[in-house]
Formats: sequence, structure tokens, C-alpha cells
Amino acid sequence: MRWKRTLASFVIAFFLCLVVLIAGVMYLFRDLCANTIHDSILSPGGQLKAVIFQRDCGAGTGYSTQVSVLSVGDQLDNESGNIYIIRGHPEDNAIVVNWLSDNKLSISAHDSVFVYKQEREWGWPWSKISISY
Repeated sequence: MRWKRTLASFVIAFFLCLVVLIAGVMYLFRDLCANTIHDSILSPGGQLKAVIFQRDCGAGTGYSTQVSVLSVGDQLDNESGNIYIIRGHPEDNAIVVNWLSDNKLSISAHDSVFVYKQEREWGWPWSKISISY
């Protein structure tokens, strides 16, 4: 009976150590990616901005060109683009982002780019912007 308690205690301690180890590794490697802003384009009314940036997640991955729409006072977080992501460096892709109005955004790129993400709308139901490509 005593050996069952000892074994159970050992198993519980082992799994707790494993959970702490996994959490520690996840904490240490949480920010391997970095964003570098290449341009920021204000909407005509000045309430929003479209930010073109490069996202680099280390040696094992290539560059990507990404676009996020943010409120004018918000900073770009260390996250992926919320509306557009394509393979390659922004200088090579030479994408063009234009605000057509406060609620319409146009993005153009070469036909040969590999697209990972391409949203057609962004925002809340009462304040959506439409995105054309």
C-alpha cells in the first residue's frame, strides 16, 4: 500500500515538473518573431492607418510582407498582419496601399506573389472597411 502512494506521488511530481518545463520553454521563446515597419498610410479622415511591415521569425523562416489596419493612436504589436500577408520582403514585393475613402482600402501587388492571407473586410459590423485587391 505504501509503494502505491510513493508511486502516485512520483507520477504527480513528474507531471508537475513537465508542465513547469514546458511553460518555461514557451515563455523563453514567445517572441522569436519581430516586425519592422516600412510605411504607414493614414485614412482620409485620419482615424485609421494601414501599416505595411516586414515580419521575420528567425533563420528557419523567410520574410513576409504584411499589412495591418489600426486605429491611428495604436502601436503595431508583435503580431501577424490582420488583413494581408504575402511571402517575401516588402522591398521586393513593392506593394501599393491606398485609402479610397475612410471605409475603403486598396492593396495591389505583383500577380506572382504567394498570398497567405487576404481579408476582404476588417472592423466591427457598424464600422467595417472593405478591402479590394
